[in-house]
Amino acid sequence: MPGGARQAAAGTLLTPANVRTVLAAFREASGNGQVKTVTFYEEYALAEIPTKPGAKTYDRYQYRDGVARKSGPGGTIASGSPDEQPFDATALDWDTLPALMRRGEKELNVDAPDTRYVIVDRWTFNADQPTLRFYLSNEYRASGYLAADGSGKVVASYPAEG
Repeated sequence: MPGGARQAAAGTLLTPANVRTVLAAFREASGNGQVKTVTFYEEYALAEIPTKPGAKTYDRYQYRDGVARKSGPGGTIASGSPDEQPFDATALDWDTLPALMRRGEKELNVDAPDTRYVIVDRWTFNADQPTLRFYLSNEYRASGYLAADGSGKVVASYPAEG
């Protein structure tokens, strides 16, 4: 489909099925299955995707209203930096996302959260593999996150101070 059009199911993008739909739309729009980083919000998603497989440059993409499209040039991928290296985000176990989000709602100490999002990249503290970080925040800027490996195992927790 032109422009990477793939419609996610109604509601939040933060479901395993909708994440997979978004990733497929990014692949279709960019021609590349690798990402440097991808961030999922409830209503849209953003990605940094190499300009071609093996490239040292990346473009920025966004997914909104069922369409993935390039939003501009990104920059250069640092070859000597493990946390910059692209990966296949479809290889993560997205079926673990609901449990991770439930755990975050219980443990992150964020009262009345109004923002939820997931960042997937090679986290600085665990750059040998992609890490999924689930964030919660509220209107008072209380924020916390859980970091999990590709299989959904929590490797770090940073609750809001409270």
